[in-house]
Amino acid sequence: MEVDQIAPTDFITIPSQEDFDYQASKLATRALFDLWRQDEEASQASIALLSRFKSETGAASASLCEQLRIVLEP
Repeated sequence: MEVDQIAPTDFITIPSQEDFDYQASKLATRALFDLWRQDEEASQASIALLSRFKSETGAASASLCEQLRIVLEP
């Protein structure tokens, strides 16, 4: 499975505030997570991609946190 594939639109819906069912959303998310975990290749590729993103954004994130700390310091 390629990492760059687009997720099926069946799973990408934004319900209105009054129609939102947290429990159903939680169950649907859990089902998608279980499907993802069953695909060893996809899960390994996703974890590798996440690690790459973390390493590429770590320095910028730390710098931003330090700047925010200085601004919010009493």
